[in-house]
Amino acid sequence: MSVKLIEMGMEESQTGLAFSIMGAAVVVASPIIGSYAKKIELKYLSQFAVYVMALALFMIGPSTFMNLLPNDIWIMFIGLFLCGFAQASAYVPTAPEIMASNEEVEKDALFKKFQ
Repeated sequence: MSVKLIEMGMEESQTGLAFSIMGAAVVVASPIIGSYAKKIELKYLSQFAVYVMALALFMIGPSTFMNLLPNDIWIMFIGLFLCGFAQASAYVPTAPEIMASNEEVEKDALFKKFQ
């Protein structure tokens, strides 16, 4: 993707900054998604993340085959931001469950170790 950004007129030294948009979106979206995670079921947030990610990937790499979006750099940036938002939507609601399951595994391993 950095090659495509360079072809679109971005300097080579600035292409790394374009990828920081995704990280910034995760930072911005995590508290927002965290507040909604208590109110909305996990399956709906997961579906939302998948749909937003599909839209983001469609915007990041406009295909010459489908030619629905203009091949502009700002559309790629919006796609990168949506990609970060979708990542936060997928990871933030599931993080407590992942940590809880890890604690159960650690307790079982510790219990078996001292038997």
